[in-house]
Amino acid sequence: MTDAYVKLAVSVDKFIEFLNNDAGTVTIDWVVLTAGVLVLAITVVYEIYISGASILVSDINSTIDNMTTNVLIPDIDCCG
Repeated sequence: MTDAYVKLAVSVDKFIEFLNNDAGTVTIDWVVLTAGVLVLAITVVYEIYISGASILVSDINSTIDNMTTNVLIPDIDCCG
């Protein structure tokens, strides 16, 4: 056997041992699950914020439009 073949056999054995070992599986599952929940929560908060902000801006915009269109300017008769 050559030296490269022995190294490959050892590497394959270590890889198979890694696949069969599930000691850190729960930790990895919790990290992935927590990251997914965090991304979902950020997405929901962002969507609520964006839709709420656009409604607020449109309400303010319509209020300002109504203020400027309902202003009555009286005629000033300076000479008579």
